[in-house]
Formats: sequence, structure tokens, C-alpha cells
Amino acid sequence: MTTKVQNAINAAVVKATNWRNRGKRRGDLAGLRESKMPALLTESGFIDNPIDAKLLKDATFLDKVASGHVNKIAEVFGLKRRAVATNTPVPLSVESEELKFSSRFLKAEVELMLNS
Repeated sequence: MTTKVQNAINAAVVKATNWRNRGKRRGDLAGLRESKMPALLTESGFIDNPIDAKLLKDATFLDKVASGHVNKIAEVFGLKRRAVATNTPVPLSVESEELKFSSRFLKAEVELMLNS
């Protein structure tokens, strides 16, 4: 099941973003290996690449990435769309309670990305 989902999501995100398909990999990652359910990890660009970093700050592009994931996950698992209340998005900052960093290096990278 996981390989099927991996292939489907990869194709959907590539199509939604018009990004070059960088392929799929398999790895022995504890978070995936120890999961009690199908699991996969996606990388939607690389913040150390200037072109990717710029795109990853663009709300329209991020919506495309999210749509590629969400729509294909819903399709693969047979989920039905339902009406939900819309909330006003809260801009994330490095100080946001929603962002917790286990690494000072990761925090520095995110600060750099948000401020450039």
C-alpha cells in the first residue's frame, strides 16, 4: 500500500507544481519503519536551494504543493470532501507556539528563510 500511495502522491505533486520529478526513494527511517500504519515522508523542495527557497515562501506555490498531497491522499483512501468552517490563517513566525524546534540549527534555517 505504501508504494502505491508514494507513487500516486509523487505524481500528483509533480503535476500540481510543474516541478521536475526528483524521483522517489526508500529508506530505513525509524518514523516510517516503526509506524503501525502506512507511512511516507515527502520533501517539497529544499530551503538551501535559492530557487526552491523562493518558491517555498510563495503562498500560491505552497497551496499547489498542499493540494497535490491532499487531493491524492483523499483519492487513494476514498475520502469524501465535507464542508468545514474557514478560519483566518495565522502567519507563522519563529516565535509561534505552533513551531517547536528540537534543533537550534533548524531554527536558524527557518529564521533565515522567513526573513529573506
